[in-house]
Amino acid sequence: MKIRQMKIEDIAIVQKIASLSYKDTYESLLPLEVQLDFLELSYGTMRLQQRMKSSEFYVAEIDGRIIGYINFTKLDKLGNSELMAIYIVKTYHRQKVGTHLVKQVEKNFPDLKSITINMEAGNEVGMKFITALRFYCIEQFIDDFQGVYLHMKRLKLFI
Repeated sequence: MKIRQMKIEDIAIVQKIASLSYKDTYESLLPLEVQLDFLELSYGTMRLQQRMKSSEFYVAEIDGRIIGYINFTKLDKLGNSELMAIYIVKTYHRQKVGTHLVKQVEKNFPDLKSITINMEAGNEVGMKFITALRFYCIEQFIDDFQGVYLHMKRLKLFI
């Protein structure tokens, strides 16, 4: 497996992975129209180009095929970052792809002190993955997400 920075030409496959993963993850948690609105807002081509400039994006490849990605904020002055997204093609779940992506972030950013993530409590697959990486819950809150009330957890990993 190879992990590298995302390139402009990777946008279409990242959009596809986001769309498929988001549907699988949030099918029972969010109405379809809310999912589609979010995907358009966050994963439209222009928006992804902006995010690539203002944050960090890495992709995981096997045999030249992108199978997942991670997006996180640039480090703040104290060495903290927020994990914005991590999605893996479903057929590659439980094969340590996500773990390798997170470990690559730790390796590439030696000043990294902590990573935080906000995650819907009902996202069982994501929650299991994040807690296996030693993230722990530091806060719980309700988020009004386009009129849908989500039970959120803010989790943190100290490096």
